[in-house]
Amino acid sequence: MGDINKHGLSREIDSETKRIIRQKCGFGCVICGCAIYQYEHVDPTFEDATEHNPDNIVLLCGSCHDSETRKIWSKEKVKVHAKNPKCLQTGYTHHKFDFGNAHPEVVLGTLTWIDTPVIIIAMGDPILQIAPPEVDGSPYRLSGIFCNDEGHEIFRITDNEWQGPIENWDIELTGAILTIRRQLRDITLKLHIDPPQRIMIEQINMFYKGAVIQGNCDRGFHITSPDRSVIEGTAKGIFRSCESGIVISQNEVAMGHNCSSGEFR
Repeated sequence: MGDINKHGLSREIDSETKRIIRQKCGFGCVICGCAIYQYEHVDPTFEDATEHNPDNIVLLCGSCHDSETRKIWSKEKVKVHAKNPKCLQTGYTHHKFDFGNAHPEVVLGTLTWIDTPVIIIAMGDPILQIAPPEVDGSPYRLSGIFCNDEGHEIFRITDNEWQGPIENWDIELTGAILTIRRQLRDITLKLHIDPPQRIMIEQINMFYKGAVIQGNCDRGFHITSPDRSVIEGTAKGIFRSCESGIVISQNEVAMGHNCSSGEFR
């Protein structure tokens, strides 16, 4: 199947039209809700389309798209689901991280945490943590909750399965990079998934019970407790075998609690 159809229309869809399609579909496959998707012209099909009209394009995951193109499912099935996408029914899009049976490392901005079970804890609540495998040979389990700078939940991970609420302005998954935006060019959370043993939080702008957590892989990190105590830095740091990575209380921010080693460079 070519990149240009008989009307001279390119397969490449502009970013604004893609965002409109993601928003109307709830950021996932209209049939199953999976966040790994393709942009599919439904009626007319791409070969007959003269424009990229978002009203005629939906999100389909690879499995559902394959069922439709192989004519195991009818085009009518896709049209019916497009009127009531799965994500709009459940309230979120979803997928599952792939972690192996070795303890994953987490990169937060310029900081790397290795063999650390609790990456962030705020006011006694674990914000991002890693649990051991349930049985030998099964994967480690990552769980966490992320909120925007108004304190509203934008992203949740439960035992490696993540959910992104449809209330977000935009959720975009391109390759291995997941980006959540509050508005155009305003990124609240950006994750780079590097299976099977690493996840990188390349950008975060989060508020939780009065604490502010900000990080960027280029500019470093800035963490503020509710009483405005601050810890920040731009140097790259590697910490190993900590009991907790970042601990935020009402009046203090601490880093590298009970670590076997930690260094900046």
